[in-house]
Amino acid sequence: MAARSETSLQEKVEILESLGENFVDKVKNYLSAVKEAITAGTADIAEEIFQLAVEFLTQDLPRQACSATDSQARDNEGDVTKLRVGAADSKRIKDKIDGLKNELQALDSETKERIIDLSEVSKENSNAVKSLQKLLSFMRQNNQAAVAITPSPTAVSTPDISGPLEEVRQRSTFSATVATDPDIPEIQDVQLLPGGRILVSDGRHMRWKLFDIEGKHIHTLECRDTPKRLAVIESASDCHTAAVTLPDCRRIYILEVTADNIEVKETVRTAKQYEPVAAVNKLALAVGCNEDFYSTIDLIDLQGRFLRQIGSGMMLLYMDITKDSHLVLSDVLSNTIAIRHTNTGRVVFSNVGLLSL
Repeated sequence: MAARSETSLQEKVEILESLGENFVDKVKNYLSAVKEAITAGTADIAEEIFQLAVEFLTQDLPRQACSATDSQARDNEGDVTKLRVGAADSKRIKDKIDGLKNELQALDSETKERIIDLSEVSKENSNAVKSLQKLLSFMRQNNQAAVAITPSPTAVSTPDISGPLEEVRQRSTFSATVATDPDIPEIQDVQLLPGGRILVSDGRHMRWKLFDIEGKHIHTLECRDTPKRLAVIESASDCHTAAVTLPDCRRIYILEVTADNIEVKETVRTAKQYEPVAAVNKLALAVGCNEDFYSTIDLIDLQGRFLRQIGSGMMLLYMDITKDSHLVLSDVLSNTIAIRHTNTGRVVFSNVGLLSL
């Protein structure tokens, strides 16, 4: 199937090459992007690029051709021959555009079915990704109780992991809804802090909530934008420092959390819309960005300055870091859990299908 798709796309490029250089490069880029997306199995991206290509070929390009013909007519009113040539060229271009549009719309049914199937798999595994990533974060808690998001967007569970990981038992469950919530909360992330406090990021109500280990609500702090992922930077007996990403406004908030209070200590502006985050040390954060269908894993300092790129190519949902400075990453589109070395960016472990657990 991949070979047929590649041949078909190459034929389309060859057709376009005869039309001149004004728009061939753009269409080549569309076709190349569709090809790469189908090969990588990224269904939503392939569908969106395909629609953009069709719009370009059926709307933008014909308008450009007509505009070029009108301009030629005005500039060469005395030259009837050139005007006729321009009209003939426009018709030839339009005919080839129509043919290319039909070819794009006639993608073989096997490819279409594959795209649809991949989309369904991605949707079905969305909740599984969140639950598994929280389980992986247990490993860095020094055998303390950790917190995981359950399939319900309103409930938080505190498992007992005093034994091996495969023997995790649910210790308690409580609702993340508080009295001031006008609607059901949308839990974006949860962090267990040493000392038995649980920090929750509620995206729907744009606030952070602090609970004790039994689920008693202690404090709420409002936010002007949607908070996403959390990472604990530093912990002491009575005060903790955490980072929270706000990709919509390109910011990271540094929070100071005590036993009974949450406070924004610092606002950090970032160049990209970072969402997944993990604290590498007290001075640096590993952050993930999925902008423009191209994902990167960057290392930045606590002032938001870019230090270097750790890796790229994954559609990241969550990330965490192990005690030996390895990043644990979840790729939602390829159904993969990967572990990268923070210093080299090298993938030291990758497993497809773990999300089905």
